[in-house]
Amino acid sequence: MPEFSKHTDTFPLEHLFRRLELAGFKISPADRLRALQILGGPAKAYLDNPAQLKQLLAPVLVRSEAEQLKFYEIFDQYYRDISAPWEPPALTDERTEWWKWLLVIPVLAGLFYA
Repeated sequence: MPEFSKHTDTFPLEHLFRRLELAGFKISPADRLRALQILGGPAKAYLDNPAQLKQLLAPVLVRSEAEQLKFYEIFDQYYRDISAPWEPPALTDERTEWWKWLLVIPVLAGLFYA
């Protein structure tokens, strides 16, 4: 049986589309296909130029002037997020001092049974 968990984000810009949907955009499967056609066609030359890429994708995904401004804002934030180098979270040295509980538990048990 194939393992489907490896293929959850196979569509280009899927995370961008999810952000747009969370912001209230109605993105249909036809919109996704049109965006894919643009990415494979005229936008291919601008994949490293986010300003031009968002200009090409906006007419497919945006329905009003207010949505256009919101789209540009979300696209810019998305591009900043994917362009920033990944930094692993800082490790903290928080050791659980379990031996302190050995002193607290008998006191709590004594109070409970008293």
